Amino acid sequence: MTDRFAPRAVVRVAGTLLAADVSARLLSVRYDNNTDLADMVTLVLDDSDHRFVDGSLFDIGHRLELSMGYGSALQEMMRGRIASIAPSFPAGGAATLTVTAYDLSQRLRHDTVTRPPWQGVNDAVIAARIAGEAGLVPVVDPSRFDHERKLPHEGTDWEFLQRRARANHFDLFVRGEELHFHHPRPQTEARVLEWGATLAGFTPRLSAAAQAGTQVVRGFDDGLGRAVVGVASAADLGLEQLAEKLGDTVVESLVGAGLRIARGEAVTSPLDAATLARSLLEEISEGLYEGSGETVGDPGLRAGDQVEIRGVGKRFSGRYRLRQVTHTYDGGGYRTSFEVSQRWGTSLTQLLRSSTSDTAAPGQAPTHAGVVVGVVVAVDPESHRVEVELPGRSEEDRTDPVPCVALGAGPGRGVEFLPSVNDQVLVAFLDGRLATPVVLGSLWTEAEPPSGTADVRRIRTTAHTVTLDDTEGKEQVVISDKGGSTVTMSHDGTVTVRARHGLVLDAGDGDAAITARNVTVTVAADGHMDVDRKA
Repeated sequence: MTDRFAPRAVVRVAGTLLAADVSARLLSVRYDNNTDLADMVTLVLDDSDHRFVDGSLFDIGHRLELSMGYGSALQEMMRGRIASIAPSFPAGGAATLTVTAYDLSQRLRHDTVTRPPWQGVNDAVIAARIAGEAGLVPVVDPSRFDHERKLPHEGTDWEFLQRRARANHFDLFVRGEELHFHHPRPQTEARVLEWGATLAGFTPRLSAAAQAGTQVVRGFDDGLGRAVVGVASAADLGLEQLAEKLGDTVVESLVGAGLRIARGEAVTSPLDAATLARSLLEEISEGLYEGSGETVGDPGLRAGDQVEIRGVGKRFSGRYRLRQVTHTYDGGGYRTSFEVSQRWGTSLTQLLRSSTSDTAAPGQAPTHAGVVVGVVVAVDPESHRVEVELPGRSEEDRTDPVPCVALGAGPGRGVEFLPSVNDQVLVAFLDGRLATPVVLGSLWTEAEPPSGTADVRRIRTTAHTVTLDDTEGKEQVVISDKGGSTVTMSHDGTVTVRARHGLVLDAGDGDAAITARNVTVTVAADGHMDVDRKA
């Protein structure tokens, strides 16, 4: 009969329960559960006779299931696949084999998949499709993002889903054979851990050094040619519970803690930007409390769940959200350790560096990887430079005169087409340095699209247009100015010159020759023709 108070760890490999003689050689079982990383099971077995290292029981790729608990009251902890085996042959002592398995999100995290951009699809549908392709059952909530514009699928499926979860402020994890992509589930009752009773130890930390009172998200809608800005304030997050624990003075200092800006985000409307700003601010505020603790083995404790800590003083007693939970079963019994820390990472610095590429490391100048869209605010034809505003970064972010890339540029030569004021331009930064921008070229927008069709190419300046028309049967080249005068070269060999207000042919001191089979000269009744023939 199984002792109902005896801790147990039950392992199945390839759907089969480990035989009693194999289980007897388990030295330790460890289950790591993290909100950001794949769940992991680590088995260490006595392999003094090389039975397991030479056998096929723990072959890589085999399914592995782990349940933990007491007596017959077991809870399933993880379903996954064996990813590695590592034998150890120490100088003294018996040989061991360490078997590592990861949950079923591992394929999503590491396989790079080529997918077309998503368009007109809700984030919930995207998550469900990806889950289905990986053989997982989707558990999703509807999202407010339907992606009218194409959303590139970059990186692994998991990296993509993490970005979408972050934008929606969703939880993302795999439990068993289910992929969860949804709002954090309300937890009416939290597991109570009391110091001196069920809580063996607890080391919390309270720090407001990394907090922000206001979060700003800036993006740029290149289609409409305008900045997209969203703002969230700590005052809107509901800090009543913190006020009760820390006092109004501390809460007021949090609200006024300062401004954080995330630039270059893929937001296309102020509402999207505001949603992301609130999500970022909530992530930062969850980093106010950090800490670690240990309790007796409790299979019900999972990352993402809340626990209520008691007996550690008013300031540190209360609810915490678990970020990492480790269950260990070995010769010392069954124990559970946990960490409460920042959502999506361990520090504010890491969080902000993931959300904006121009956050510098300590002691280094800010850099920017990639290009941004700017708007021309001044043009200097003499130096062939323009001044540009970067509305996706800041309303006040205006460059010094910036050089422009030119076709065939060289001493006294090159195509001299400068953009005009209010034109959109693509700006890069030499070696990533924000202090050395360069304009790569100009952009059309949805509000100011190009004219013509695929068969018609145009070179257009403020006052002149060169049209190259390749329409079959109507091929022609037309040079025109804003006054309406044109020179047209048609596909049939005809050249037509039309002048709105007069045509002057002046050969100066040279000769003029007009050769044709027939010449017709028409002079209006009130006109005249002078022919000066010198002998």
